[in-house]
Amino acid sequence: MYKQAKYVRELTESIRNNKQSEDYWMAEFWSDDFSTVTFTPAGRWAAIAGQVIKQENSNMADAAMIYAKVSIALCDAGIGAWQNKYKYNVLRPVDYIRENIDANWNTILTPDLLGKYYTPQDPSYPSEHATYGAATAGVLAEIFGDQYTLTDRCHEGRLEFRSDPRTFYSFSSMAKEVAYSRMPLGVHLQEDGDAGLLLGAQIAVEVNKMQFKK
Repeated sequence: MYKQAKYVRELTESIRNNKQSEDYWMAEFWSDDFSTVTFTPAGRWAAIAGQVIKQENSNMADAAMIYAKVSIALCDAGIGAWQNKYKYNVLRPVDYIRENIDANWNTILTPDLLGKYYTPQDPSYPSEHATYGAATAGVLAEIFGDQYTLTDRCHEGRLEFRSDPRTFYSFSSMAKEVAYSRMPLGVHLQEDGDAGLLLGAQIAVEVNKMQFKK
């Protein structure tokens, strides 16, 4: 845990000195912590599913099926993530780092957009963002194949942060990136993201087993 926390501290400090870094773009792109500006973490993946449906020009029946599967996966991801958060009750990086490495350290997450640094007030493990991402990615990959090109335009046009679209070539790479993105913000350790990806993937497997009838 010390090594993971040290890595997060070093990563955030490098970003403070270079706001144009790829890591900072990823962090802002996937944050969805800005409650008055962006999606919720789950809502972001519903929006991604909507972009896929539009890109595929899916008919109403197929779109309804996709949204149903994604919604079930997101629901179970939320339940699973929060159940495990309070089962394991792992410290957030800010608490661990201040106790063991740097008493004055802070995250770079400012959801109020006013420069006040913030850490979510729930336990760190597993990452909710990663769980949502892996669960949805697994469902979409089962329908369309994992190797899928999509440019995510969810934040396009926003002026409050870097909102440039990002292009991905697989659903799994999107899930992995959202898990990683929480470390540059300083709100999660790697083990949180890894556990979220594993939990989300398990949820997707169960959703994909379900029998649906049109």
